[in-house]
Amino acid sequence: MNLHIGLFRNQPGWQTLLQQEGVSFSIVDEEKISESNYSVIILNAKPTKRQKEVLTEYLNKGGAILSSTIFLEKIVALESRTRKIPYLQPEQNSIFYRNALADIWSFGKIPDIANALTTTKHTFSSFIGSFSNGVIVCFPIDLGTLIERNEARRKFFYAEHSRFPAEQVSIVSKGEIRKLISSSLEYLHHQRNIPYVHVWYFPDRERNSFAFRIDSDYGTEKEIFSLYKVLQNHNISATWFLDVKNHKNFLARFRGMEGQELSLHCHEHQTFDTYSKNKRNIELARKKLIEANIMPKGFASPFGLWNIGLQKTLDEFGFAYSSEFAFDYDNLPSFPLVGKHFASTLQIPIHPICIGSLRSARMNEKQMIQYFNKTFTQKLAWNEPLFFYDHPKDFRSEIWATVFKKTQEEKIRCVTFSEFASWWKRRSDAVNIFSSEKYVPTFEKGSIRFPSLEKDISFRISPKEKMETIVSAHNAIQNIKLSSLHCSKALECEIPENISSTRIFSPRLLNQRIRIFLRRKLKPS
Repeated sequence: MNLHIGLFRNQPGWQTLLQQEGVSFSIVDEEKISESNYSVIILNAKPTKRQKEVLTEYLNKGGAILSSTIFLEKIVALESRTRKIPYLQPEQNSIFYRNALADIWSFGKIPDIANALTTTKHTFSSFIGSFSNGVIVCFPIDLGTLIERNEARRKFFYAEHSRFPAEQVSIVSKGEIRKLISSSLEYLHHQRNIPYVHVWYFPDRERNSFAFRIDSDYGTEKEIFSLYKVLQNHNISATWFLDVKNHKNFLARFRGMEGQELSLHCHEHQTFDTYSKNKRNIELARKKLIEANIMPKGFASPFGLWNIGLQKTLDEFGFAYSSEFAFDYDNLPSFPLVGKHFASTLQIPIHPICIGSLRSARMNEKQMIQYFNKTFTQKLAWNEPLFFYDHPKDFRSEIWATVFKKTQEEKIRCVTFSEFASWWKRRSDAVNIFSSEKYVPTFEKGSIRFPSLEKDISFRISPKEKMETIVSAHNAIQNIKLSSLHCSKALECEIPENISSTRIFSPRLLNQRIRIFLRRKLKPS
């Protein structure tokens, strides 16, 4: 039995999702479709008459299909209704125990047999369960297509407070969509009584990675080096994105920061709509940094904004990574799609809420500490990178000290963005090897056989629901008996029942959009 995912149609959004998840996958070979060759088939295109027959047989023999209504209704009888679907919300104690609310803002076809993932008016949107002799997960829309959307909008983020913090981020919750796919694949494997295996998200079998990003926006010399001293006291290696023009009188001092990574933010604190203006801004800032003997490997745009013109500029300058929450947030890294090709600059998402956001929501210090502690706990339970950010002007050592201490208590390694980007690219290569025909993992007679990969790459194995273990991939091609694995119960974090209240229209959100737009346009350079 191959532990291998078959993708019906080559599609960039699905490639991104499956690469992030780290599963063994390939484009379906119609002649090889069988319940033993493909542990799950992702049906992301309309099948031909011949393909319909093959897929029906695959399902009748106990196969598993992940699809959307528009494609699944071509092979099974489904009644559905088209509806506008702003979000998908998991129920308590569902298979989506690592999911929060997933924004999709699309029209979709809700099957009449829907029994999972509520949307507006508390109606179900999706179906999970047995069908014929096989098992199916059916969403109301093709989730791979959603990943390719690049619009942004201002959103509220849940907090146990009367006012929610807000930020302009990707309109589609790409991280939540990835986790929906991850949970679905895990469920489908378990329903077939076979283990779920994928390349782990972090180096060296570690539980997680912590990174602290600093956008130095308008920070004074005193504010910046006061923050640096706090980082030293807590042994935090942060990644600084420098507002070059506003630090021109003391740029050379940054070179004296020990254990810190220096990257580029801007010259003019603005993200432009065109390639040429972004290029001029970045080119000037980069030139000033190089003159100060600072060689930036990465970039983060002002206000977290992102567009195709900016991405083309970043690729042209050869940046190793960038980080823009208008492209993605609270997620694993990915390579953005530019036209028909993937960018060469890795996108590293972060949690987009900082102290300034919480201050705007009128939180006090105790409430801010509670917010970051809750977010930390959620991200740890949901296997999301613990990547946070702030600014020198807003930095409060007493608030962030609780996060730094929690990181140390949980024994989570602090990494710079450059370090994680370098490792992630090696992981991407490992996923490609894991997906190649020669090294497809198999499950036979209670044992998993998988290939040897680099020493800091590992596999997560889930033999049954909510049970998991992380094993090293740095051995010869090996067989591991499931009975010999020491598994532990997966961490869980309760989803707030009223989380959908963050998507109720609020005049305050509209006022924020207008106020911030004017502030950015009128702020002096």
